[in-house]
This record gives sequence, structure tokens and C-alpha cells, in this order.
Amino acid sequence: MATILDVEWYRLSISTILAEYGTKLAKQHQYGHKPSFDKEIKFMLLQAFVEMANWYLDEWNQPDTNGITIDQFNDIQQHINRIANTTLWLELDD
Repeated sequence: MATILDVEWYRLSISTILAEYGTKLAKQHQYGHKPSFDKEIKFMLLQAFVEMANWYLDEWNQPDTNGITIDQFNDIQQHINRIANTTLWLELDD
């Protein structure tokens, strides 16, 4: 079972990944190199998945009021890992 510390570490990690991805795209714009369309779309998707993960984790210990299941949260984690090329994983109990 994940502890509060594990959850906060995961939230910080995915927020850092999002910030680093955005910084990379911003630097490309700054240097006059427009990032490819797929990188822009991936960044928008990453933002949405990080937001959904954080929303889920706000209520993770109250499944009746959450609206997202553990399986859906695991799918969100997989999408974050694929887009950001990471292996972060938070193991939550059912």
C-alpha cells in the first residue's frame, strides 16, 4: 500500500516531468526551431494526464467520491510513462 509520502513523491515526480517537457519545447521556440506538431500534442496530452492523476490522488483514499477507478489510474500512469519515456509507478491498493 502506498503511503502519503509515496503519493506526494509521485505527484512531485510527474509535475517535474511535465515542467521539463514544457521547458524543452519552450527552448525550441526560443531558439527559433518550431517543435514538431506531434511533440506539441504530446505535451498537451501529458498536461491532461498529469492533471487527471493529480485529481485522482486528491481523493485516492475515498473511492466513493473519486470517479476514477484504480485500473483507469494505472492507464493514466502508463500514458504518462509512454509520453515522457519514464518508468514511474505508484502502486495503490484496490
